[in-house]
Amino acid sequence: MSQELAYGRRLATSRRGALQAGMLVKTSIALGLTVLLLIVGGCSREIGTKYEPSLADRLVPGSSTFADAVRLLGNPFKTRGTLRGITCAEWWYLKDHPQRTESQNLLALFAANGTLLSIVRRHDNQP
Repeated sequence: MSQELAYGRRLATSRRGALQAGMLVKTSIALGLTVLLLIVGGCSREIGTKYEPSLADRLVPGSSTFADAVRLLGNPFKTRGTLRGITCAEWWYLKDHPQRTESQNLLALFAANGTLLSIVRRHDNQP
């Protein structure tokens, strides 16, 4: 019998070896569960806040305000201002499903006084 095999048998039959073998099994199980959670979790990515498309239809250039948009759609995913005081607000929603991707995007421009100037881009792709 080889020295490594004999040492392995002695280690496995000793108390210390049993503890090490038990720890190895627990570590293997924990690692396996972690990998499984990462795989399953990676299949359902969700970014942004979903909004109701019919509520976006209520936004009217010239009369709706930034506050109205936030009340109807929630906080924008991203906002940025321009040198002329115009605010560009963007609402994003993205959710991956096993066979498809659900997405929404609305990009609107607001004047310095908060009035909606225009909806530049709108995309609603829902199941």
